[in-house]
Amino acid sequence: MSSSVKIVRWAALVALAAAVVVGVAFAARSVGGSDASDAQPAGTPAAGAPATPEDASGGEQEPADTGGPADAGGSADADADGETSQAPASTSAPRPVGDPVEVLVRQTYSGWDADSSAIVVGAVVAGVIESGGTCTLTVAQGLAEHTASSKGSADASTTTCGRMSIPGGELDAGEWTAMVSYESPAANGESQWFSVVVP
Repeated sequence: MSSSVKIVRWAALVALAAAVVVGVAFAARSVGGSDASDAQPAGTPAAGAPATPEDASGGEQEPADTGGPADAGGSADADADGETSQAPASTSAPRPVGDPVEVLVRQTYSGWDADSSAIVVGAVVAGVIESGGTCTLTVAQGLAEHTASSKGSADASTTTCGRMSIPGGELDAGEWTAMVSYESPAANGESQWFSVVVP
């Protein structure tokens, strides 16, 4: 074989090898470009996939506040009509008043007053010092009974009953038994019976 033929053959082999290399490089570039175009950045949803709240806003979202049980069903104190029920106002019972204390009543004077033609009696109440109570004189003879009253007034150490009198025109002559009682919200009591004579 001549040297010129060998040279041509070697040139053909070199050209073929270069074409193969170029073809491989082109194929590799085509594959790399396709992979780059098909690749998707992280966080981007695939085509056709529904977008999530994170995808739409670009970040995490806190769950919406749906409210507690009281918000779902309305206020715990609200009734079915939406009106707020209120507890009934407390009414305290009146404070009981203590029982009146027992006091001693004593007449200071008693008898027939000729100037006024009446039985007159005075008394004091020991054990209480107050004004406004009621002193009552009661005289009795047989079935007959008469009364007179006056208001008590406070003095230094007792309660004084004002003068009590019963006109003689209402009384038969003779001996009458008499008693003085005292009554107020704070105290009550009575004297012993004593005698008064109508002339």
